[in-house]
Amino acid sequence: MFIKKGTYHIFLLIFFCCLCIFSRAQTVAIKTDKNQILIGERIAYELLITIPSQDYTIDFKLPDSIPHFEAIGKTGFDTTNTNGTISIHKKIIFTSFDSGAWYIPALPVVLEIANTAQKFTTDSVLINVDYADADSTAALRDIKPIIEVKVTNYFWWYVIGFALSLVIMCILVYGYLKNRKKKTLPVLHSTISAYDEAMVALKELSTYDLKNSQTLKKYHTQLGFVLKRFYSRVTEANLLNKTTGDLLLNLKEQQVESGLLSSIAESLRIADAVKFAKYISPVSESENSLLVIKNAIEKTEKNKSTKN
Repeated sequence: MFIKKGTYHIFLLIFFCCLCIFSRAQTVAIKTDKNQILIGERIAYELLITIPSQDYTIDFKLPDSIPHFEAIGKTGFDTTNTNGTISIHKKIIFTSFDSGAWYIPALPVVLEIANTAQKFTTDSVLINVDYADADSTAALRDIKPIIEVKVTNYFWWYVIGFALSLVIMCILVYGYLKNRKKKTLPVLHSTISAYDEAMVALKELSTYDLKNSQTLKKYHTQLGFVLKRFYSRVTEANLLNKTTGDLLLNLKEQQVESGLLSSIAESLRIADAVKFAKYISPVSESENSLLVIKNAIEKTEKNKSTKN
């Protein structure tokens, strides 16, 4: 009985010794770089953990929010090994925008090894948050007299600016309209039909004085122009710059009858002689040229109407 009782005391002593050693081997503490800050100033809050080996798992979770404080930065766990003692450091940066005395609360830390967990709680820390002290050393300054504000009326400046802009705009528009090339109508454009246009022109030519050499030259020139313009509009092809030979070839392709084509050719040759060889054609010959041209135009118009 004595042996059993002594053995029980020995085991109890060993258990308390191990418990003391185990407890001393694990420590959790915190420290801050300051306990009084100005609003918005930073606090370096450092968590210090000491463990006997690296086999421990550390469970430390910072709350999502701490009243009156904001966590604006943190580091990971920094581990150092000194003679077999493992020191772990973690830094958290807090700030506060609420003036007053506030506690950073106690935070839980759980150390776990071989399915055995031991829970620690950090100390709470009192932090005084205050406004910056007023500058009592600043010299007092005299109150300055009221300065009269000069109000500038810009109305007339706006009027002048608007007037100048209007003048410049008018000058630019005038210059544009003056220098703009007028849109020319197509060469063959007319408000009346090709036949009517040709008849009006031939009627005017019939009033010319054919005894005057200058008028005679203009007469034959206009005869050729009337014929070319008529067939240009009928065929929808510009024949105004064609030579006499090219024009006759074109009329042949338009299937103008041979007798009429021969008469047209004779009239155009007389016109060329008057224009280029200074030939003075008799009045009757000139009048006949007009009748030939008129007859050619009338027959062409009649054939066109029959086809339609």
